[in-house]
Amino acid sequence: MTKKELSQLYYLNREIEMLKRQLSDLEDRQDDYICGTVKASSADYPYTLHNITVSGTSDPQAAYNRRAEIRETKALISLKIEQCDIEYGRLIRYINGVDDSLIRQILTYRYINGFNWTQVAMHIGGGNTADSVKKACYRFLDK
Repeated sequence: MTKKELSQLYYLNREIEMLKRQLSDLEDRQDDYICGTVKASSADYPYTLHNITVSGTSDPQAAYNRRAEIRETKALISLKIEQCDIEYGRLIRYINGVDDSLIRQILTYRYINGFNWTQVAMHIGGGNTADSVKKACYRFLDK
């Protein structure tokens, strides 16, 4: 497996975060609602005058398009989450097939948990540095 293949889970997670931000922005944008009041009277005598509040969208087509875009974005998020689950399973199977415990730990911390190299070295301990775990990982992947 290559570094690029191993990194796909990280980038899928980032893409999901991006899509969720887009969805939030879409949902935060208010439809262009217009509110107002009109004076009316009852239909029967004594024809009492009262105010009625009316509201609606200034552009119904734009509101419809925005709702459609929200539905599409939600569907895309669901699809990416499904892809993420598949990729996670693939990475776990690959990592569990590695014979060396140190390499398994490095691969898990780096590509499953998304840690940077310094965090990987810190979690592994044993005097390992960011450079040493990075080199060990890349040497393993180059084999």
